[in-house]
Amino acid sequence: MKITFISDTHNKRKDLTVMNLLPGGDIIIHTAPKYILDTLLIGANVGCEELAKSVEVVKPKIHCFGHIHSGYGEKYIDGVQYLNASVLGKNYLFKKNPINIEYNIESKEVVFI
Repeated sequence: MKITFISDTHNKRKDLTVMNLLPGGDIIIHTAPKYILDTLLIGANVGCEELAKSVEVVKPKIHCFGHIHSGYGEKYIDGVQYLNASVLGKNYLFKKNPINIEYNIESKEVVFI
């Protein structure tokens, strides 16, 4: 199993693309991709567009992220399980339950527990 952690892709450097940073793997942990669990309360989508494009190509089994508290939840799209695990609400108080999963390395199956 391979887990990829990426810190910051919100830069303007054209030579440093997310695709260069994503070697592939089962799980990617980063920020939200554009248009997937990234909607603010005011309606704006603030996820990373470059990351969204790269995840479509790399196709990890799980893409786990946070940061965008109003986007909490899960979606399964085209073979990728997206998890926005932002559990804090206003004033950074716990508002939501953690998202708990089990991942079977051999079958690549994601089970919510």
